[in-house]
Amino acid sequence: MNKRLWKRLKRVFSTSFPFVISLSCANNIPFLEERILKRPVGISITANQGLTFTLRYYVQNQEPTFDGYDLFIKREPIGDGEVFGALGPANLYGNLPTFLHGPEEFDPNRPIERLISTIDGARLFEAGVRYYFRICAHSRRGFRSDPSEEVSSIALP
Repeated sequence: MNKRLWKRLKRVFSTSFPFVISLSCANNIPFLEERILKRPVGISITANQGLTFTLRYYVQNQEPTFDGYDLFIKREPIGDGEVFGALGPANLYGNLPTFLHGPEEFDPNRPIERLISTIDGARLFEAGVRYYFRICAHSRRGFRSDPSEEVSSIALP
């Protein structure tokens, strides 16, 4: 190998490699633990007059990387695998996850109610149509838990 090229490579790796290592180890959470999020349970949905729904859930996650819940809405049942595939979460408030929370908000005894007035921040619900809802816990690294049980209700005019 060319001596000049060797010196240059040595200089690049000696200055950038420690930086890359420090970035990947910054949170002190083992990689496999980052991927494990507890599945949310105990959600409910209520149809309201005026084409809106009230979603009720509890902040049950305490994982260090937990940052909220993704909401999924569809006109037909939502399969477990769909939340990891093409079906994207509802972006109701201009942020993902749909509902922002942190592990410090853990309280399995205090229900949180959210008024849902659109499917995705733009499309409105249609009267007489059954809609299906599921949530998943979300981590700062973009990982999702297994989805909650599915709940459904018919939109009221």
